[in-house]
Amino acid sequence: MKIFISTIFAILFFSFTLPGTVKKTTETLIGFSMNDEKSEVTITVASNGCTQKTDFSFVIKTNTITVMRSKPDQCKRLTEAVSFTYTFKETGIDSHKQYKVLNPFTANVFGAMVH
Repeated sequence: MKIFISTIFAILFFSFTLPGTVKKTTETLIGFSMNDEKSEVTITVASNGCTQKTDFSFVIKTNTITVMRSKPDQCKRLTEAVSFTYTFKETGIDSHKQYKVLNPFTANVFGAMVH
């Protein structure tokens, strides 16, 4: 019985501490724009200096879009607004549909929580 409990504990411990486990969070946006002519979407977010384009993913459900951050920005620079552009193909956006963006927005870069 002790071996069984120890094994279960070890499995649970390692499943929560493995580097492959990524906690995605809904990103507070400073800006979001779509360009049908270029088939692109641009997001503007807060960064402490380490935010990269690959830190974000788009969740598309029926007629909603949610921008998720998968990697926190742990740098210590002064927070600034940065923009990243993605193709509709990269995001899964269909240019013939209408969408509602579910992310919170802020006009102030310091109002955006950098994760």
